[in-house]
Amino acid sequence: HQLLPHCRVVFHLASDSTPGSTATQPALEASANLLPTLRMLEVMQSYPQIPLVYASSGGATYESTETARSEASPLAPLSYYGAGKVAIERFLHAYTHQFRGKVVVLRPSNLYGPGQAFKKGFGIVPTAFHHLLAGSPMEIWGDGKIVRDYLYIEDFTRLCATIIDREFAPGSIAVYNAGSGVGSSINTICALAEEISGMKLARQFRHGRTVDSPSIVLDCEKARRELGWNAGVSLESGMKFTWDWHRQNAT
Repeated sequence: HQLLPHCRVVFHLASDSTPGSTATQPALEASANLLPTLRMLEVMQSYPQIPLVYASSGGATYESTETARSEASPLAPLSYYGAGKVAIERFLHAYTHQFRGKVVVLRPSNLYGPGQAFKKGFGIVPTAFHHLLAGSPMEIWGDGKIVRDYLYIEDFTRLCATIIDREFAPGSIAVYNAGSGVGSSINTICALAEEISGMKLARQFRHGRTVDSPSIVLDCEKARRELGWNAGVSLESGMKFTWDWHRQNAT
């Protein structure tokens, strides 16, 4: 309550789970993410004039298909993590209706870049670079053919900055995909990591997980059309920047 009157925009980026970490624990998804967000929403009810930007998920909410997913595509999460994101989006829709709040939902693809430290079970790019530097084998769930859309972190922050300067109508909820629009497999990421580093990455393939969609790529035409935004950093360039950071910050 003390800080909100001084805010132009509120960004809700916090999340405390992954599709794997809550795979068998739906209550954990609720307590870690859903409940804290609803508590925050109770506070926001007193400040509906302040736009609220929520980072949902583009990789865990959509129905899996080889065709790029737009914001109008069906939501069919396979994980409790994804179901939690969709549930929060529905609560935000109700908030805009009841309190005339202003909400922007961003559905980012797999974000990566400098500053993203290795954390077990989270982020294929930092995981690959960590194991390269450590000389240890990397576990891969499935055959490595799962396809995802990867977005460099500076492209995402540029989108966030663009939203700060936009006007949104009271009682509205705007949804935007945030991705590169290009699909890359885990095997492709591993091969690029080897090429950039000049090192060999040992891989251990495990049985695939039911929480992983085979292919999710995002159609970001709406963000380009309405916000003038598009991803500008290629996967190759972004991974080179990221590798330099990991190499300099290796412990």
